[in-house]
Amino acid sequence: MNEQESQRTSGGITRRGMIGGLGAIAAASAIGTGLGRPSSASAATTWYFPLTTRPAVLSGGGYGNRLDPVTHQYALHDGVDYPIGEGTPVYAMRAGKVTFDGVNGGYGNYVGVAHDDGFETGYAHLLRIVAQTGQSVQAGTLVGYSGSTGWSTGPHLHLRMLRNGSSYDPTSILNAAPLATGKVVPSKPDKPTDDDFVVIHSDGRGYAAVGAGYFRGLPTEEFVGAATALFGPAKEGNDRQFDVWKANALQGQTVRF
Repeated sequence: MNEQESQRTSGGITRRGMIGGLGAIAAASAIGTGLGRPSSASAATTWYFPLTTRPAVLSGGGYGNRLDPVTHQYALHDGVDYPIGEGTPVYAMRAGKVTFDGVNGGYGNYVGVAHDDGFETGYAHLLRIVAQTGQSVQAGTLVGYSGSTGWSTGPHLHLRMLRNGSSYDPTSILNAAPLATGKVVPSKPDKPTDDDFVVIHSDGRGYAAVGAGYFRGLPTEEFVGAATALFGPAKEGNDRQFDVWKANALQGQTVRF
């Protein structure tokens, strides 16, 4: 038994026992699952299409060698082009971290996102950039709005992908990916710990337990008592702060104070 498991609440119950107790409370509660760890089903491991519609690929806009319409030279076209109206929202395809936002040569206004397994996605020719370098994103996080900046003959999204630093044909992934919904698809940490969870409270919203990719209201004193015994005293805030903490948690971020 490690030190964390052996820590006890004031009633002498171990932290592991408290987790089990919360599960029992949940089973007896009318609200359903109650307080517990996010299930693996909530993890966002799927690639999502970067748009809410799936337009046909622009003529000559597939991945591969082609005669570049701007430079008039044969070269690798390192992505897939989708003709869409200027100002169309563009979303991250998967959870990751923004590694670049700004003007990137012929790509114009560009956002780069690093994902796990060595993958990176790039969103080019944007009219306006929303995501910022260093920002953690989830599938469905807005990264910018489509445009025609850089070497471009008209409004479109150039979606490129790299794997381990080398250009990667994204066609099969894009064709299989479900459409973006315009909403964030939260993911959870691979190995959540007690320290990832916090109890929050405001007068207008009540109590809730939050963690990365997880939110659960605490409707009774019994739930509140069990949660605070496990995760520590509630963090107090006003209703706006409560809403921000909740939104951050559901976007897959660990809530910090």
